[in-house]
Amino acid sequence: MNTDMDILNAILRGMTIPQRREWLVKMLMAKHGITFEAIAKRHRLNKWYINGSLIGKFPMGSKVVNAIESQFNIDLGPFMTKEEKKRMGRI
Repeated sequence: MNTDMDILNAILRGMTIPQRREWLVKMLMAKHGITFEAIAKRHRLNKWYINGSLIGKFPMGSKVVNAIESQFNIDLGPFMTKEEKKRMGRI
C-alpha cells in the first residue's frame, strides 16, 4: 500500500494545478456516479463550461466553484491557481 501512495504522490506532483483539480473532481464524480450533465442540471450551468473551467480552458467562475464545492462538500481552494484564488477573494 505504501508503494501505491508513493507512486500516486509522484504522479500528482508532476501535474499542474488544473490537472490536479480535474483529477480530484473526476475521481469524486466516479465515486458518486455523477456526470457533468447531472451537475450542470442541478446548478443550472452548462456542462461544457464546468468541464472547461476545471481543466483551465475557461476562467474559474464563482458559479462553477460553488457548484462543485456544494456537490461534493469539498474546498477547491487548494486546487486553484494564485490568480483564481485572488479572483475568488480567497487570498
